[in-house]
Amino acid sequence: MSDIHFIITGGTIDKSYNPVTEKPELDEGSFIQEYIRSKIRPCLEPSFETLCMIG
Repeated sequence: MSDIHFIITGGTIDKSYNPVTEKPELDEGSFIQEYIRSKIRPCLEPSFETLCMIG
């Protein structure tokens, strides 16, 4: 059982800028899992669920 559960829904933080179209585009996957794991205490065990990747 995890200590904390994150539900990923995409959004602004999961976008990157496309210089060709001059618009932000939704990335294929989220980097939030790696970011959160790098910031929380090692004794916590997070779990993640991706519901959708809304742009």
